[in-house]
Amino acid sequence: MPIPLRARAALLLAVTLTARPAAAAPTPEPLQWEALPAVAQQAWAAGPGQLPAATADGAAAAARRPARGPSALWATTQRGVPGQDQATVAVDLPLRLGLAEARRLDAAAAAAGAEAEAGAADFEAAVIGAWLEAWAAREELLHLEELQVEAAARLAPLRAAGGAGLLSAADLADLEAEQTLIALDRATAAAAAAQAEAALSGLLGRPVTAALAAPHLHDRPLPATNPWPALAARADQAPAVRAAVAEGAAAAAAARALRAEGLPTLALGAMTVDTSAAPGAAQAPMLYAGLSLPLRTGRQAAGAAARAQAAGWDGEARWRATALAAAIDGEARLWDEGAARAAALERERIAPLAARVARLEDAVRAGQATADRLLRARRDLHEAEHERLRVHAALLASEARAGALSARLGAGPR
Repeated sequence: MPIPLRARAALLLAVTLTARPAAAAPTPEPLQWEALPAVAQQAWAAGPGQLPAATADGAAAAARRPARGPSALWATTQRGVPGQDQATVAVDLPLRLGLAEARRLDAAAAAAGAEAEAGAADFEAAVIGAWLEAWAAREELLHLEELQVEAAARLAPLRAAGGAGLLSAADLADLEAEQTLIALDRATAAAAAAQAEAALSGLLGRPVTAALAAPHLHDRPLPATNPWPALAARADQAPAVRAAVAEGAAAAAAARALRAEGLPTLALGAMTVDTSAAPGAAQAPMLYAGLSLPLRTGRQAAGAAARAQAAGWDGEARWRATALAAAIDGEARLWDEGAARAAALERERIAPLAARVARLEDAVRAGQATADRLLRARRDLHEAEHERLRVHAALLASEARAGALSARLGAGPR
């Protein structure tokens, strides 16, 4: 039975689409630790930082063009009794001279700039945190790969012992199961690394990986001193604290500008009065001066709200500095605890377990110990080394975060 033309066209289209090769995924770019600040700044400027930057630029442009000088130019005519017609032309000159408004605009521009700087600092901190998570996961994966190679090398003579009848098939199977356990750990570490790098790529808007530099994590010495205590005294220099201080100054300046709007406005001009009954006769020009005083406006309520905002921002700035100092203190205590745990792991767990594994390997080859004892000993050593690696990674990441925070505390607006 022949295939209808429409069916043949649909089949051809389906085959064509199926045969079309899928687009290759972009290759992730290895991202070095030293490049993080510049990369974070570029991503911020091209992405989430565009709105804060535009807001800051607009506020700065407004501050460069303050409203000063005359506030209005007006003219009036008045028809009176014959011979008393008058015309007046005048300008209004606010006695506040626009100084309070100019200062308000300057303070608003400073606040917008500080908010943009704080946003950039928070974004950079998020990028650094995501990179460190990906880096630690990649380092753990590398360690597991090396461990699997070492385990395979240790297994070779035990297989030879099994071939010589010194090791039962069941014991040899137990020892080979160690390879499977390490492979499972590798799969878990690879998944954690992929998840961390996906978060980092999402922040930067492009696929990246955490580059591993030599020497690798488990070969690096631990930091010598705790980097956190020296930062606590500089907590009030954090970008978020500076932003709150600037917002408080802007609110206070707005309150002063509203109060200045209550000052009188002086009007100066010239007035002519028709002094003759004959139309078109000569007129006598006279100077004109007037004074207007604002009465009922919304500035009192708006001024009270602005003063309340200024007080609120002052409290917020103090709280942000206090909270950051407390967070720094917590990081310092965690660092001390991690350093103590790393030393204890090396002294009390890893060294004794490594010696135990070496003795059991000799005993198993000689047929004097069972394979399950060696397998448990290796697993204990493997878990202790993993714990040391995690503690080591946490200490190095803590040192890196402290250095990045120190740079932000010492940096002014970019």
